[in-house]
Amino acid sequence: MIEYPIFNSVVNRIEAELIKYNVHLKSFKTWTEASINATGLEIIAELPTDELIKSVVINFDWDKFREASLARSMDGMSKHPLLRNKNSGLTPVTPSLDIEISWQFNEGIPFKISQTRLGTNRIKVASEWMDSINTKANQALPRDCNLSRWHVDIDGDFEGRFISQMTFITYLSIPLDTVTSLTGLQQRIDRNLQILLKTTDRILDLAKSTLPMAS
Repeated sequence: MIEYPIFNSVVNRIEAELIKYNVHLKSFKTWTEASINATGLEIIAELPTDELIKSVVINFDWDKFREASLARSMDGMSKHPLLRNKNSGLTPVTPSLDIEISWQFNEGIPFKISQTRLGTNRIKVASEWMDSINTKANQALPRDCNLSRWHVDIDGDFEGRFISQMTFITYLSIPLDTVTSLTGLQQRIDRNLQILLKTTDRILDLAKSTLPMAS
């Protein structure tokens, strides 16, 4: 990531903080796509002792425009690779770090608890559970959450339709327009990473508290 030294420092900081908090990681990888001037980080958290949620995936999205804009406002960035060419055509933007958090639920949990509900009723059971989570989600999510939604896949078998995948997805942004130094950037990342980790725990507790009871 030669052209993204600022984002690279963010990645290193996140990795160090996750190690400090003893977060078990299944995957921690960065990507860069030159054709769309973008880069990012994907984290998959390992939840070996929990059957309710299969995985938690956190994606951090970044691009050249935000990198260059933040570099212009930070001290000591005169030699940043994106600022060497004053005619680079990189339009100034308000820098922010976009985040997507996905909780992939074990779609079989409602049916294990309510075993007598078969056929298309299996969709109803899962839908009721998702509605219960939606109702209380605002209490668990950060105030600056931009959007939350469910991604659901539906399949069928000899007993009718059923949900084969249920994922709760949240989008939010960390504003960086007031950051003027690497130290300030690290502090901003530290604070928000703590919030993200607490949010993940709250969603897990919320899902447990709203599980359908056995019939």
